Amino acid sequence: MKITSQAGSPLSFPTFYDMNYSFQILTLLLAIISFATPCSGEAGKEELEVVHIWPQDADHINVNIAEKKTFKPFERVSNIHNPSLTVFKPKNPNGAAVVICPGGGYRIIATGLAGYPIAERLNKKGVTAFILKYRLPTTKGVNYKHPVPVSDALRAIQWVRHHSEEYQLDPSKVGIMGFSAGGHLAASAATLYDDLQFGSDAISKVASRPDFLCLGYSVISTQPKIAHPCVRALVSKPNADKIKGLSCELNVDEETPPTFIFHAKDDKVVNFQNPVVMHAALMKQGVESRMKLYKTGGHGFGLGKKGTEATKWFDDFVHWLGAQKIISSETEFYTPKEDLDGLTIKLKAEDGLPNVLLIGDSISIGYTEPVVINLKGLANVRRVQGNSGDTNKGLDKLDQWLGDKQWDVIHFNWGLHDLCYRHPKSKLQGKRDKVNGTQAVPLEDYAENLEELVKRLKETGATLIWASTTLIPEAEAGRVVGDEIKYNKVAAEIMERHAIRINDLHTYSTTITETFTKPGDVHFNKIGYQKLGSEVSKLIQSTIENTTKEK
Repeated sequence: MKITSQAGSPLSFPTFYDMNYSFQILTLLLAIISFATPCSGEAGKEELEVVHIWPQDADHINVNIAEKKTFKPFERVSNIHNPSLTVFKPKNPNGAAVVICPGGGYRIIATGLAGYPIAERLNKKGVTAFILKYRLPTTKGVNYKHPVPVSDALRAIQWVRHHSEEYQLDPSKVGIMGFSAGGHLAASAATLYDDLQFGSDAISKVASRPDFLCLGYSVISTQPKIAHPCVRALVSKPNADKIKGLSCELNVDEETPPTFIFHAKDDKVVNFQNPVVMHAALMKQGVESRMKLYKTGGHGFGLGKKGTEATKWFDDFVHWLGAQKIISSETEFYTPKEDLDGLTIKLKAEDGLPNVLLIGDSISIGYTEPVVINLKGLANVRRVQGNSGDTNKGLDKLDQWLGDKQWDVIHFNWGLHDLCYRHPKSKLQGKRDKVNGTQAVPLEDYAENLEELVKRLKETGATLIWASTTLIPEAEAGRVVGDEIKYNKVAAEIMERHAIRINDLHTYSTTITETFTKPGDVHFNKIGYQKLGSEVSKLIQSTIENTTKEK
């Protein structure tokens, strides 16, 4: 593990008892923002970078005391005396960054539950993640009460912004997210950032306001009947006024950053009224707030417990980030207007006919209408709504696309968007730029993603048909001619290993190049889509007939 220290002048902290009462309340909340650290001890992981956020001679920093870790049922960290950030860098950073604050009741930091898995998933979306190990107010032998924890959280945001160029970040897209007690810390940071200042070095002069906030099954309020007792650990001698000052919803103002909130209604640890009161406070102040209350999920679900509604939260969060223009929205998966009929064509389902699902990019959308018409009376054909994009989107959306219906045949494809090069400053549709851009999903990641998608599709029990990616013409702005052959080869190996039939649309597309809409465009005209649709229809029909014979 690579460990570096942040040099700078010594920093001094005001003690809890030196502050006036109102200042105590504000700093106390900010103490909650701190973050959890890396999974350096997990086998199979690449070496992770760990940075200490305070100068090593700063007050209340002790580099000689080791952290305590336990690993059952997942990594938990305590006894933190030298706060640090563990850096998770995506292969293709999109400029956005998130400081992650795992929870643990202000007694431990659950890095293995709401730290590493979240960071890795964010990396898949191009977001750089920083897991903060913050000092805990329950640490024995020291006074790490408020405002010490909040100082770590604020410093983490400042540290990330100060090093934005080094990590290819946009300093205006640095957010904070927290889970359970870590959510209380994150919410405190987002509401009290303007009330506290620590240190005198260059980093301390950087803005500490997060640009967005995400709160997962979070402790928020200290109101009777919905409060969680962990907040009391932040003060040495709790009284009613001090505890009230820690109620995050009471500190919301019009400058609180845009917020995404998620919680499960069946949470038995943190009352789901906590997010409700926070959402109401944000809305009252005119702050953008999106709240997702899932029926099932319980507490401490990390990325979500299988079989519960809470598994939707990450996908919902990513969509919200796109709507806030923090990351590129799914409009980057471009579909020409003339192809959109494929999203609206839908014939009335007939009882007794097999159900067929089409999954794919805009080429798939283009040939959907001919397939629906060609198979009328033979199968009920549906396609996912919208462009299926790359394999990252597929992993996020697949469960939603499959729904509860029993599919008999699934005809699917990914690749055209995976191999595309994009650059955030490109003016072209989909931000394509094969000269200056980076590839959306490199070949190695594509193989890993596609393997997982195939496994999940096989669980449906449907007969699967893989469609190879169609031809990339010369002069395509974001795609390199021949890359589709490399991606198709990897896909073919996966399909053969899983005994999945392959619809070789790539070879067929080379015979109808006269139907490309224009030079350098991967899309086809109406005649081209009718031809592709005919090929797809024939293969689906023969698959249905063979399956029927086997039964």
